[in-house]
Amino acid sequence: MDIKKFKESWRGAFSDRLNLNERKQSKKWKRYLLAEYTKGVESFLSTNSEREFSNLFKVRDIQTLYVNLYEEVGVDFAKWYARSFDKFIEKNSGNESTWRTTFSRIGQTEAGDKIILVQGTAHKELKRNIGNLFKDPEFQSLGRDQQGRILQSRFKGITEYQATRIVRTEATSAANEGIMQSASDIFPKSSLIKEWISSQDGRTRAFNRGDKSDHLNMNGRKVGFDETFAVPEFGRVVQMKKPADFRSGASAHNIVNCRCSMAVYPKEGAEVNEGVSLTGIGGGVSARTSQLIGDEIVTARKPTADITSRERAREFTSKPNQAKDIKEAKDIFTNKLKEVNISVSKISVGRGISIDNMNKFINQFTELSSKYKISHLRAGSKVNLRFTGGSGYGGQVRYFDSGKLAEIDLGKGYNARSDFHKEYIKKSRSPDKQNTIFSDRGKSIVDEENLEVATLTHEFAHYIDNIDTSTLTKTFWKEIDDIRSEYSLERLKYLKERNIKKFNEINLGNYAGTSRDEFFAEGFTEYELRSNPSKYAIKIGELTKKYFGK
Repeated sequence: MDIKKFKESWRGAFSDRLNLNERKQSKKWKRYLLAEYTKGVESFLSTNSEREFSNLFKVRDIQTLYVNLYEEVGVDFAKWYARSFDKFIEKNSGNESTWRTTFSRIGQTEAGDKIILVQGTAHKELKRNIGNLFKDPEFQSLGRDQQGRILQSRFKGITEYQATRIVRTEATSAANEGIMQSASDIFPKSSLIKEWISSQDGRTRAFNRGDKSDHLNMNGRKVGFDETFAVPEFGRVVQMKKPADFRSGASAHNIVNCRCSMAVYPKEGAEVNEGVSLTGIGGGVSARTSQLIGDEIVTARKPTADITSRERAREFTSKPNQAKDIKEAKDIFTNKLKEVNISVSKISVGRGISIDNMNKFINQFTELSSKYKISHLRAGSKVNLRFTGGSGYGGQVRYFDSGKLAEIDLGKGYNARSDFHKEYIKKSRSPDKQNTIFSDRGKSIVDEENLEVATLTHEFAHYIDNIDTSTLTKTFWKEIDDIRSEYSLERLKYLKERNIKKFNEINLGNYAGTSRDEFFAEGFTEYELRSNPSKYAIKIGELTKKYFGK
């Protein structure tokens, strides 16, 4: 299973879906809290008394909000996870009515003492804010209508903060519960692995940032399904079954506003539960199937747009630099890198890579290096070049502690992800299946004939990341940040409007959302390898030409 791609794509897909659920739940909480604060304000202004406050923020009302949140978010994530296996499952053991009952019960349990806390906090805010304002002589001199408007405005801000804080924490917990429930419906718990995935958004809590708990270093920690994560807090370690696990006894520093997720996947060779059949794999989960399952979890089954053959598709026959064998291909690559001042110490080629594969890699690298300046890379004295793609990634660029380039892995090219992507493209040609669901795929789109060189092209973009041109590079990345900000705002706009068609037209995939570097690399790859690149791929491609084109 390609764990690195799986995790990085999972993080973006989980975050996007969580944001959608949070917005829906936040509206309910805001509406309820503001209505109760409004009743309190009106009551006080008419009676000059707090005696009616005790009838506000009732336990039953708050419990209903908690139960509905866990039921709706839990079921949504359970269905999302289960849909990832639709390609393989003949009979899905989970059903919505059972899940609703389960998550309703979990919601009641999770609410617990929190209900009294929410109620107590709301009553305290109501009394404190009204009391403080009425101590102000200027406020007292105002008419009732003016006082009411000021109080309403103040409680609107308080409502926004409280609802966001509650929903953000509880939705994360409910989402992880949904994933756990769905996974255990398909596979025996003993066959499942849980992996903590930190949000990695610059706000992830960590000791070295002065926080009182550390989730940054939890990223990638794995345990069995029924085991707990040992999560560090200041002065102690807390055992948590999932991120935002309130029942663990963890402090608020460890739980409130947590954005971490938990990936759950089967071990290689895992058997499915009785009554569940994975088609075409004879019951057990092979390494190949695990790979596909990992990609399917974060890849939409509905495509973004019709993809035509690229007009400028490359022909890889009868071209210069064609090698007769792998040894000659290595020599050609060594010379190619020497041309851009990179000295190669060793070249490794993985099993299954043919001379035809290597010639395609040579031609793509030749084309890219003829178009873009990469002669100022901060390379070490010797750099390893690999065409292997580890079990946890497709390709990779590694650096020494000094920041200089140490190793380039261009991957294997046409791999399991490419097979999956190819099937995805075929589905995209059916107009009746387009624009019916927000795209949840992991990567940007490339034309089918270019799949084999997509990893190389993505990693080439990361070489540009490393170009040492000081001021020019800072200006380039400033403009990339501007494009990324525009992209994020437009995606959010279409999500709010439920405009699936427009969202899918601009989407660069979930991997583009993991960092600025990956946003650039995914956009660059689509620009180079898709005949009709999307809006933001074009912006990224044109900016790259402007700064680094020859």
